[in-house]
Amino acid sequence: LQYQASVEATLPGDLQATLTGFTHDNSYALDFSLIGQDLSVTGANPCAEPPPPELYAPLHLRGRARGAELLVRRRLGQSVFGWLSYAMSQSDRTVAGVGTFPFDFDQTHVLNLVLSWEVGRNWTLGAVFHYNTGRPYTPVREIVCVDFITATSRDPHNSARLPDYWRLDFRIQKREVFESWYLDFYIDFFNAAFQWETVNMRWNTDEQRFEAETFPLFLPIIGVRGQF
Repeated sequence: LQYQASVEATLPGDLQATLTGFTHDNSYALDFSLIGQDLSVTGANPCAEPPPPELYAPLHLRGRARGAELLVRRRLGQSVFGWLSYAMSQSDRTVAGVGTFPFDFDQTHVLNLVLSWEVGRNWTLGAVFHYNTGRPYTPVREIVCVDFITATSRDPHNSARLPDYWRLDFRIQKREVFESWYLDFYIDFFNAAFQWETVNMRWNTDEQRFEAETFPLFLPIIGVRGQF
């Protein structure tokens, strides 16, 4: 079941705003994100005799997503145009005997700002700013017990969050106009601020602390495009 409602408004400066609220309720026959996942919680003493792991491919679990998105945009055809979008949402799963926990790819806050400026002489500058809060993960630790025997300590499923992430992209474009066609030369740079995104948190047994596993993605692009 999905419910959604929106309201639109015209603002000064050729701006348009849209506010949308939504809620989704789902009953899953099978959730592939939970197949083979250990949803058990070790407890305060992981060196004690642990309960057997509960590996789930649960049937008939429930899922829910709810939130709101604000979109403010300036119409095309102006020398400066773009949009700002901000979404606040929450997505979770409920499993019998385990409880309710965030969905693996839940991100509470997502912000995007896109701007494009035609500076003259067929030159265009553009930029994108993106920000999102971290997705959930399950803290799993290796604890050294008696006689150097290790045990695994698990917190509740998806009870912690990865660090937030932000990114800045930019674009430079020059257009050459001919009688019946035009040619664009452009340079794009994805993640121009060289931000490393945290994709996981790994437990360092020697130092007894979590370490961030980061991934760099920087992509410069030089291109030519013609349109007839």
